[in-house]
Amino acid sequence: MSCAHTLRARNVAPALKSAIAQGLLGTRHGKATLFDCGPPAAQFFDLGAFRKKIQSLRDAFPDGKNKCTKPLSANGVLHTLAVKANPFSTILGEAHQMGLGAESASIVEVWQALRQGIPAQNIIYDSPAKAAAEIRHALSIGLLLNLDNMSELRKTREALESLRNENIIKSQPRIGLRINPQMGPGTIAATSTATKTSKFGFATREGDVDPIELYLQNRWLNAIHVHTGSQGCPLELSAQGVAEALRMAIEVNKRAGTQQIQHFDMGGGGPADYDSD
Repeated sequence: MSCAHTLRARNVAPALKSAIAQGLLGTRHGKATLFDCGPPAAQFFDLGAFRKKIQSLRDAFPDGKNKCTKPLSANGVLHTLAVKANPFSTILGEAHQMGLGAESASIVEVWQALRQGIPAQNIIYDSPAKAAAEIRHALSIGLLLNLDNMSELRKTREALESLRNENIIKSQPRIGLRINPQMGPGTIAATSTATKTSKFGFATREGDVDPIELYLQNRWLNAIHVHTGSQGCPLELSAQGVAEALRMAIEVNKRAGTQQIQHFDMGGGGPADYDSD
């Protein structure tokens, strides 16, 4: 065990002792608690460290206006927590209280975010396999929708026409394409999503379709999303992916003769340090 892991382990014992002393892990006042309901398992979370990380993100990306894109939220930048990484209600609620939105990779994660009070306009729906009914629901409640493939593009076009004919949506929804900048893999192949053969998103260099042409053919597309990867991807690689997406957004707006792309979504997590974090 590394020195960092040993130091982290020292913090576990006091937390566990405190939970036992408070009766959280057994029977208290005749009422069953966690361990009486099944196998002994408990989640301990350092809210102080969590809050510091959120604040560091907000400090790094203060209110900002970009000449190419309009911000996702009124204050310039919206940070979102990946629901799949922290689906616990308490953590999502804490993130919401600190002003974060939610990034949802499934419709169930959308529901979980909504249950914690996160408003629909602060939820990004990124599933790579959205059903037609899910797309229709996302558009009707005002989620930011990122499309992963041609099938989703077709379903969204049909849903938009139907919802407008039914007078369910009147304003322009926020809809974008997920692009694959094809920057190459990080140190962990399984979490790298910007390789030439990645199954996610529209390839910017070597693909079957040109995403720029898709924007010009579908003027209702007004957002762009890039996710280079997480954990094994260094920040330099992620920055290259963001730069490629920004280059494409500028090119689309130039060729469209207007600010068609108004929302810029930088996805992906930072590299994980498994030894010293």
